[in-house]
Amino acid sequence: MITEDARHLLSQVEEDLQYCENITFSRDELLMIHVEIEKLFDKYNVSKKETTALNPYFDVDKQNEHDITEFLTDLATQGSKPPTCKQYDTGIHTFLKWYDNRNLREATEEDIKAYLRYRMDEVGIKPSTAEQNRSVLFSFYSFLHSKEYIQVNPMIMIPLIKFKHAVRVPLTKTELEMVRTACKNNRERALVEILYSTGARANEVSNIHVCDVNLANRTVFIREPKGFKQRTVLLSEKAVYYIREYWKERDRKGTSDFLISNMVCTDGVMGQLSKPGIEYMVKTIGERAGLNRSLFPHLFRHTMATHALNSGMGIDEVGGLLGHANINNTRIYAKRNVTTSNYKALVCK
Repeated sequence: MITEDARHLLSQVEEDLQYCENITFSRDELLMIHVEIEKLFDKYNVSKKETTALNPYFDVDKQNEHDITEFLTDLATQGSKPPTCKQYDTGIHTFLKWYDNRNLREATEEDIKAYLRYRMDEVGIKPSTAEQNRSVLFSFYSFLHSKEYIQVNPMIMIPLIKFKHAVRVPLTKTELEMVRTACKNNRERALVEILYSTGARANEVSNIHVCDVNLANRTVFIREPKGFKQRTVLLSEKAVYYIREYWKERDRKGTSDFLISNMVCTDGVMGQLSKPGIEYMVKTIGERAGLNRSLFPHLFRHTMATHALNSGMGIDEVGGLLGHANINNTRIYAKRNVTTSNYKALVCK
């Protein structure tokens, strides 16, 4: 005899057939189909399986957005900052577009491997970027698996994409002077000296408020760094001088709560200079300086760390100024840039 589950499924098939447009069956025809399917199913042990294909009201787009939103909310709850969540959001939607907006829960290991090959072979992304793409999807599908939205994690057998870490060579003393000479105004000079003397990240500099700066003590309080570890960094005498000169000029145009503001003045107030704005300013200064390589904010961070270590500052002190939670991150600078004698003295402490 056919099982009760099979009878339920046959009944569902009959109901679903009635939803089909442009197809009509008589009552006798439906009964004949019913009998033939029952004969076929009578040979098998049929069990119930949930599927979206039989539900005419299923909205795959709505489910995809629900899964993505829930995943991003979970990331934020665990402490990920908005820029990080945005990167994950972009990465997942890039895959979804390639996947023709199909059900993300149905993606297979082969689908994701094909996507990563497409990104590397046709789009031309670097292996390091492909690894970021893989990492995003790994986190997303691990989340879906933990929520039991999928039974098998398609990422589990996809290995890390190996790539060579680029070695960032710090600015030489000559290159640093070329950059300083290329600055056209006190705003640019102040930015360069802040980046170099503090070793702060571009997003950290963007978030520095006037109230965070103590020019008398030559210190700056970093309030929103990566990893939520607040710290105090140091300003050089040159940085203090150009900040004062820049603020004098800015005060004649308006006011701002930020250490370095943008150029737009609305009702006498100038707003925050964004991270992309800082990156663009630095890139432009580098092009103007005639360097034979790209200039970007993080290069000042490497340069500051290298010069500090070479001048004899302890690796723990440099790590504290850089905001490294793990001193091994600071050792990267020591390994790559410090002279052999200084490095041995530092790492053997």
